Formats: sequence, C-alpha cells, structure tokens
Amino acid sequence: MKKLILIIVAVTALIVSGCEDFLDTRNLYQKDLTNFYKTPTDITEAMGGVYNALYVGGVFSEEHLSANLMSDYMLGGGGPDDITAKNCDNFLDPTEDTYSDLWKQTYNGVYRTNAIIEAVAEADYSSYFGTEAEAIEFKNTSLGEAYFMRGFF
Repeated sequence: MKKLILIIVAVTALIVSGCEDFLDTRNLYQKDLTNFYKTPTDITEAMGGVYNALYVGGVFSEEHLSANLMSDYMLGGGGPDDITAKNCDNFLDPTEDTYSDLWKQTYNGVYRTNAIIEAVAEADYSSYFGTEAEAIEFKNTSLGEAYFMRGFF
C-alpha cells in the first residue's frame, strides 16, 4: 500500500511539473497592437472598426442635430417635440450632452485610422498575394481608404 501511494505521488509530481511548457501559451484570441495589423484580413477588420465609429447612437441619440444647427431644422413649430433641438441651437441647457458621444466616436475613428495608416505604411503584404502588384494595390487602396476616412472625421 505504501508503494502504491508513493508511486501515485511520484507520478502526480511528474505530471504536474512536466506540463509547465504546455500550459504557457500565447493568447490566440485577444488582439492588441503587437499581434494585429499584420495581415490583409487584419486591415480589413480594422477598417470595419473605422466604419463602426461612424455610428454614434442609441435609442435616444440626437447627434444628427449637430449637422443641422445652422439649418431651418432648428426652427420647428415651437411645440414640445423640438425642445432639445432649440436648447442645442441656443445653447440654453448646460447639461445637454448631445455632442459628447459624437466627439468621442469621432476621435475613436481618427485614432483607428491613424493606427491603420501607420501599420500599412510599414507592412509588406507580398507574401499574402499572388503578385507584388496585387500587394501594392491592396496597400495603396487601404492607405487611400484610411486617409479618406481620417479626413472625413
């Protein structure tokens, strides 16, 4: 019985100490700047994140008001349904945070496009395409799209 317990303890110690390298692996699911922007697929996904920054909103989102401050949209009929618009137009309500999310998302978009521009400018994608011309075309297209979106924001 003592031999059996000794053997079980020895085998358990070997198993526990022998798996250390097997358990230390890199995270394959979490993306950060050290392991992202390396492939054309990463760049395409990142551009999706840039386009996502265009959407600012929720159920009660009124960011469209900022685009119409100088238009006659702010001169509604004076009813109770356009109080928020009038407050924004006249800057009457200091607690009105209509523009808060708009600015945050806009700067998120600028940050994301800058990250893409920096990564694509330094990268070589020739190993992912059949010809060098295709890789250059992808790189130029990605840069052009990112520059346009940065200017748009």
